[in-house]
Amino acid sequence: MLGGVVGTCTGGFTSEEAIANVEKFFEDKSQKGFDRSLAQSLDGIRAKAAWVKRDADDVRVWLRANGYTPAEKL
Repeated sequence: MLGGVVGTCTGGFTSEEAIANVEKFFEDKSQKGFDRSLAQSLDGIRAKAAWVKRDADDVRVWLRANGYTPAEKL
């Protein structure tokens, strides 16, 4: 059950900073019973962070071009 909580709590994280924060938070805690869920959560954050790093500019341009946000907000 704790593994599900970890996944839910970290599901929206998308940055390298978040990875470091999660790793630091759990570094001195026993991970017995949810170590695999924690590893999967960290892998998910890494994948999302890589996507944001790779595609953020393209998404920003598309949003601006399609009128979803004013240019000064991006």
